[in-house]
Amino acid sequence: MYYKRGRIGDEAGAEEKLDEWENVDNAIKEFAKQFQGLTGNEFETWEREKKIEKQQHKLFPIDIDDGVEVRHGGLGLRQLGIAAAHCKLDSEVANFMKVLCGQEIYRYALMEMGLDFPDLPLGMVTDFHLKRCEKVLLDFVNRLQSNKETGQKGESLWSDFSQRMFTLMPSTDLMFSGILVI
Repeated sequence: MYYKRGRIGDEAGAEEKLDEWENVDNAIKEFAKQFQGLTGNEFETWEREKKIEKQQHKLFPIDIDDGVEVRHGGLGLRQLGIAAAHCKLDSEVANFMKVLCGQEIYRYALMEMGLDFPDLPLGMVTDFHLKRCEKVLLDFVNRLQSNKETGQKGESLWSDFSQRMFTLMPSTDLMFSGILVI
């Protein structure tokens, strides 16, 4: 079981370990136990809809697409690419060539070695995660339009939004941060 916990971009401060397990079921149970302890949410398998809520003083997992569609046991058409999907090779051979020659394998290897970008690579965030961000943003707009508070109560609305948004989309990029600060 591979375990990595820490802030995005803080590779030096990240806790990382790899444990060998004889029994897959025991590894899954241990993962579910750690997941619930760290996030405050019950672990759900990939096939089910994800209903993870940010819990106070708990970590929030970011749903990242690393280029391999693990839910279906390999690369999907999006990852496979147009050339491999329409070539005359057997689909398994085309899939193998795409993996072997594609950039995804190198990006994934760099990420596993801790040589990834200092910020969350936005191109790897899943549609599901982007929908979460959109929901937070729309909720903020609605609350902002209906809010009549000023002073500290008014500022707390901005503080709450920036904390929620930064939890979902951590970035130290000045351009991105400028958009959030408005």
